[in-house]
Amino acid sequence: TTMRIELSQNLFSGFSTTNTMLAAEHSNNAAYHKLKSEEQSLVLNVVNAYTEIWFSRKRVEALKKMVTNLENTLKAQQSSLEAGMSTPTDVAEADSKYQAAIYSLINAETELMTAESEFERLTGLKADNNMELPDFRFELPESVNKLISRAMTSNSTINMAKLQEQAALKNLDATRGRLSPSCDATLSASKQVSKERTDGVRGFDSNPQHYSATVAVTIDRKSTRLN
Repeated sequence: TTMRIELSQNLFSGFSTTNTMLAAEHSNNAAYHKLKSEEQSLVLNVVNAYTEIWFSRKRVEALKKMVTNLENTLKAQQSSLEAGMSTPTDVAEADSKYQAAIYSLINAETELMTAESEFERLTGLKADNNMELPDFRFELPESVNKLISRAMTSNSTINMAKLQEQAALKNLDATRGRLSPSCDATLSASKQVSKERTDGVRGFDSNPQHYSATVAVTIDRKSTRLN
């Protein structure tokens, strides 16, 4: 019976493991910034949808008043025509403006319905009838250069792209490391135990223990061993 234990440990592999870990860390940070970028995009889309509803409602209200005024103007022109105080051309012009206003109103109402549907899709909430324009307050930097610098450092999309680049470079270094020479150490210990008969009695005879240490350097799939 032979009992043997062996331990193997890589000592050097062109920093492949280190670069692989760094690549994984950069990829993880890039995924975080990707999530932040999607979150910022969602918030921006919600704000855009909210303000679009406010603008569309104001436009619909203004066009309704315009339609009412142009309708009154058309009726006045028709009355004036009957009284001989205006011409058919004046009536046709008033009717044209009235019809154009109706078309603009229908188009504005369609845009309002689209904006409300988009807001409900993004938030899962129906647009309130009393929506007011939010009070946006921004503290802008003192200069354009500071504004660009702040945007470059806080922009999640830019940070994600930079980290993805770093992850790709570290993966490349890891691949190069696997192609470089590697060094491995192996420690082993063994002991052999045999059964023997002594004066008709079966017993155990333990042979001496054996130890060995091996260092292997691998270059282009060819190994050189030092014992």
